[in-house]
Amino acid sequence: MKHRQGKVTRKRNLVAAASAVGAALIALVGFSWASSSVPASIVSAPARTAVLGSAQPTTASVTKPAERKLASSVAHAPAAHRASDAASHATARTSANLRNRGRRTGSGPDRGTASRVTPFGSGFGKPSLLAAVAAPANGAPIAHAASVVTITAAVSGGGTATVTDTRVNCTNKTSCSVFTGDSISIKETPTGGNRFNGWSGGTCSGTTNPCTFTASKTETDTATFVSQATVSVAASGSGTVTLTDSNGLAGCTNVTTCLTGLGDSVTLTATPSSGNRFTGWSGGSHCSGTTSPCTFTITGAESYTANFAKTVTVAAATSGSGTATITDSDSLAGCTNVTSCLADVGDKITITAAASSGNRFTGWSGGTCSGTATSCVINALAAAETDTANFAKTITITAATSGSGTATISDSDSLAGCTNVTSCLADVGDKITITATASSGNRLKSWSGGSRTAVTNPCVFNAPANAETDTANFAQTVTITAAASGNGTATITDANTA
Repeated sequence: MKHRQGKVTRKRNLVAAASAVGAALIALVGFSWASSSVPASIVSAPARTAVLGSAQPTTASVTKPAERKLASSVAHAPAAHRASDAASHATARTSANLRNRGRRTGSGPDRGTASRVTPFGSGFGKPSLLAAVAAPANGAPIAHAASVVTITAAVSGGGTATVTDTRVNCTNKTSCSVFTGDSISIKETPTGGNRFNGWSGGTCSGTTNPCTFTASKTETDTATFVSQATVSVAASGSGTVTLTDSNGLAGCTNVTTCLTGLGDSVTLTATPSSGNRFTGWSGGSHCSGTTSPCTFTITGAESYTANFAKTVTVAAATSGSGTATITDSDSLAGCTNVTSCLADVGDKITITAAASSGNRFTGWSGGTCSGTATSCVINALAAAETDTANFAKTITITAATSGSGTATISDSDSLAGCTNVTSCLADVGDKITITATASSGNRLKSWSGGSRTAVTNPCVFNAPANAETDTANFAQTVTITAAASGNGTATITDANTA
């Protein structure tokens, strides 16, 4: 009798222990279920029934007294305790099924019906009791329970990113606890004035939006956004200008305006029309001078102007012995002391004439330049032209005297600067006038030594090809008087007709 009572007591203790374990188990299941995003629709009916206590578990028949005791207590317990008792019963039944499986397979001391709930299998992430709750509706065994992992969407810059897993009813969240094997969708949305620049940190890569993949591990996918800035280009003059953003996300290739991203590399290219030249950039902070193409990194909105100028040819020619050279003050023309220059309309041009030895610059002809200044400045070139520097050979004309008197030279060409001088550097062909003036009591007798010998005064001639000296010869004069006494005449004749 005592032996029988001790056996009953042991059975009661076993039932109490099983109830306690069941209560702990159902509490843990409830906590895991409440903290997850798993909808009730995916939880199998048998598992849901066992957890909620709405009906007894549809498992193999209870064969042990302790299990029958647990089942009876679940059936008659208040609704508030049925879930806990049902879980205790499920725990006891699972142990019994495992023993029965051992009996059936010969791997344990007991044999019996096959179990329908297996332990958690392998998988990524942290195993969760959710997998047990989500057992198949037909009671089939879970060969490998799914693991629960966390998928997080993060952002860098101005925008949002959300995760969606329809299986666990997690929609447009920044983080979802999901099952491995679930189909995940992460979507990015830039805020105004920003652009999505790509994924990093997780499975998502490139710029695909939304990014979809199969969950396999806990991960964080970061959507990077960059602020945008508008860059535009325009042309002044005859030519074209385009910009290209190296970042394909901007979609800007050879355009005149582009919504770029800060940090993008942008290239501006200026192309002059025929007969024109690119003269430089204006308006922006990165491109300057005449560099084309100009490449820089975007730091903000900017507008650039490519300036073009029409080009014309200026030539310097010579007539006579000397040189003429051109210099353009605009270094873009690259003209310094040249005889022909492709200059921009509006450039300041200087043409300089230099006579060879024994020659003199006599003036400009043919173009804008005029006068006899050796340096001609054209302040704003208007059109193509040729300016000719004219040179003349120079000779020295000297006026000398013999006897008592003077001889002076005047050159009609003011360039010679000869007026009543005794020596003149005249140009060949100049009109020369030499004037002789006899002293009192003297007379010009003749010219000698030069190209004129006639006794003319003044002596006028064109400057010959070679230098010469013309001498004015003077003779002293006396008065000879012929007088007559008586009835007759007396006359004087001088053989010197001068």
